[in-house]
Amino acid sequence: MGWRSTLVTLALLVPLLVACGGDDGGDAISWQPGLPAATMPSSSGEEPTATTAPNEEGEAAPTESGEESPAEPTETTAAQVTPPDAGPTGRLLTDEELAQYQPNELGKILVIEYHQFTNDPSEVAQFTRTYDSFRADLQWLYENGYYVVSMREVIENRITAPAGKKPFVMTFDDSPVNQFRFLVGGDGSLTVDPGSAVGIMEEFFAAHPDFGRGGMFGVLPNACFDTGVGGNESDQAQYCAQKISFLIDNGYEVENHTLTHSGIYDVEDDFFLEEIGGAIEALREYDSRVEATIFVVPFGMYPALETRQQQREWMRNGFEWNGTQYKLIGSLMVGSEPAFSPASDEWDSMWIYRIQMCDCSDVGGFGWDDYWQSVVTNDPGMIYVSDGNPDTITVPENAATGLLGNISEDTASTHEIIRY
Repeated sequence: MGWRSTLVTLALLVPLLVACGGDDGGDAISWQPGLPAATMPSSSGEEPTATTAPNEEGEAAPTESGEESPAEPTETTAAQVTPPDAGPTGRLLTDEELAQYQPNELGKILVIEYHQFTNDPSEVAQFTRTYDSFRADLQWLYENGYYVVSMREVIENRITAPAGKKPFVMTFDDSPVNQFRFLVGGDGSLTVDPGSAVGIMEEFFAAHPDFGRGGMFGVLPNACFDTGVGGNESDQAQYCAQKISFLIDNGYEVENHTLTHSGIYDVEDDFFLEEIGGAIEALREYDSRVEATIFVVPFGMYPALETRQQQREWMRNGFEWNGTQYKLIGSLMVGSEPAFSPASDEWDSMWIYRIQMCDCSDVGGFGWDDYWQSVVTNDPGMIYVSDGNPDTITVPENAATGLLGNISEDTASTHEIIRY
């Protein structure tokens, strides 16, 4: 089931883009847990259509139906499961600890993908998930021993999850307001809406400090958390800088999803460079700490293999825009399976797989609800389990290398390899 044979990529929802106002001043930003979730207005826009991405060779794939898949939100079970204990970090494991935590750092990593959120079950679709389902996702992942890590540490092969935990990455595309909303007080103070996705995560992380924290946001500089499936909230546009700064201050990643959410499959070189380099510039105007060198490819459509090889080279090896040199460290696809371990010789940071958090059966399948949740539950040997030490790669002798690849030469040169 490797990447050369099973890629089933699906498209991103194309949001209505509106200008994002900048304001680098502002009041202190706080987060208030325990408030009721905000009610999202009903949708008034047209339904999106979906297309598949090109395959690994860069060929355009056929168009698929964009019909909504009315997935029922999952519910958190009443009897909560105690998650596995976390092991030590930063040291070699003893033989007893190896037997207890059973690390497998050649296993695959869940990089899960969210777009829009809603409180209205009738709006559920391939790229729209209810907040209740999102809460249930977090609870299931916590109970099953997963641990939040950053996309950057995965790409750099420096995973910091404790021994016995399964590192995973949460990614959020398109920066709609339902991902991150501020509540504005009468005195102008800003509070993270606890009913938005960021507020839900903040509350969950606070209640579960052994879960890790973070999430990677592919932010559109000119549509910066101010519109979405429930409609525009233009009053939120002025808070783009504060939202980006809040994310960075609290351990989240702000990354590159192009300047205008335009496809790059077959575009002129100047347009390609402006979309990627211009996005880095624009995001850094909001907060100079933004890196934006992880690229979320719009619609999963990489530059055409036959006609845009130069652009593919720029993605991998770096490019110049407005007199500045930039180098991407990774690119994220739209689908559709767990990512290879960065220790594997199958890993390619320019083609990082993700799993759409939906019932995707109506648009070809291979979503979380209809496929991958049951697969990773029934085949735990395929999933990356940390040894707690970013300097070592620990792999059981019976690891399914045919599925997972083998230890790469780069990894062998930078990490101590431990087999047990």
